[in-house]
Amino acid sequence: ALSFADRMLAVEPANEAAWQLTIAAHIRMNATDSAFAAGRRALAAGLSKDVVGSALLAIVAPSLRDAQTNPSRAKWEAVLGLAQVVDSVAPTQRSAFYLGVSAFQVATDEVQSLAEMAKRQSPTRAQRQVACTSATLLEGLVRTVTIVMPRGGKEDPATAAKILGAMPNYSEFVASMKQRSCR
Repeated sequence: ALSFADRMLAVEPANEAAWQLTIAAHIRMNATDSAFAAGRRALAAGLSKDVVGSALLAIVAPSLRDAQTNPSRAKWEAVLGLAQVVDSVAPTQRSAFYLGVSAFQVATDEVQSLAEMAKRQSPTRAQRQVACTSATLLEGLVRTVTIVMPRGGKEDPATAAKILGAMPNYSEFVASMKQRSCR
């Protein structure tokens, strides 16, 4: 399939179908780096971000299904990592939504971990350092959700509204944990 697509692209460098075939072939071979590189080349050839982004989202879809079926922090972090790369290569409304949802899931797990740490009466210096690092990570996740979810919220307005509605509480929690732990 790749050799056929390469021949098509040699004749017509901006052939949308050939680029989609190239990206899909790399994804099927589990060559995600090659799929992202093909996406960047397709953009350079003049394809729209929507076309390239839609093709690249096929990388995120299996991880997303897996995280929804068997939720764990590691699985949501995998979705987050893939969605970040897709959104950096070819940002679309859907990639922003996936990025926001996965960042929110990881942030929720981080809030739960930090809440356990916050219950300690007199944390040691090492515990405060761990809490400070976690609070800083959480702050970045909250920032990511706050930035990308308005752009991707049209994919599922109800979910986006719930997630964005939780962000002020998450921000307050981050501020209190940083004040308490990051001295």
